[in-house]
Amino acid sequence: MTKASAASLGALGDSVLMTGGSGLLSLNWAMALRDHAAVTLALHDRTVRLRDVETVRSSLDAVDDVARTLDLVQPRAVVHAAGLTSVEACEADESLAYHVNVEIARNVATACRGCGVPLVHISTDHLFRGDGSWMTEEDPVDPQNAYGRTKAAAEVEVLAAYPDALVVRTNFFGWGPSYRRSFSDTILDALRSGNPITLFEDVFYTPILAEALSEAVWGLVRVNSRGVVN
Repeated sequence: MTKASAASLGALGDSVLMTGGSGLLSLNWAMALRDHAAVTLALHDRTVRLRDVETVRSSLDAVDDVARTLDLVQPRAVVHAAGLTSVEACEADESLAYHVNVEIARNVATACRGCGVPLVHISTDHLFRGDGSWMTEEDPVDPQNAYGRTKAAAEVEVLAAYPDALVVRTNFFGWGPSYRRSFSDTILDALRSGNPITLFEDVFYTPILAEALSEAVWGLVRVNSRGVVN
């Protein structure tokens, strides 16, 4: 990261709370931000240790639970990255997917609005069929699986609860932790070992490096962006 981009990351304030703290996105963002802002990862059941990064045990199952965490951490901004992201798990139990992806997102949005804390809600590109390129915010969503349906519903609920929230539709890649290798890790591992790997030829998506995503998002937050951004 360049000095200029690092400075822009820290310019928002000195305290950021990220839900889904043990996930790939939160871990990569924490490493990008930790030298320039106080980062707290909200954890559910997994333990995470990163240099110069704080952690807090937090339930997101009720608005009051989220509000207590906000009161404890006093963040200048919240990034809601928690969710059930496994397409297979969502298909197997759509009611669980709805709770994790929709109801919890609504709880976070409601608590953030009540506390006056800016919120970035991380959405997905699974809202579309995947057979077209460069989708815009005006294109109608057409999710093809339970994961996409719940994430589409989450966007509606989050913006209803907190109209000033920023909803970021994205597809990202980056370093994965030892307990969950990322998709890009899997590709690199196969290339290094010379093993074949099956990929796709019938879908469009535009992944972004997690570190670059964090810089872009903070740029949007600093100019008070709101609503949906692809």
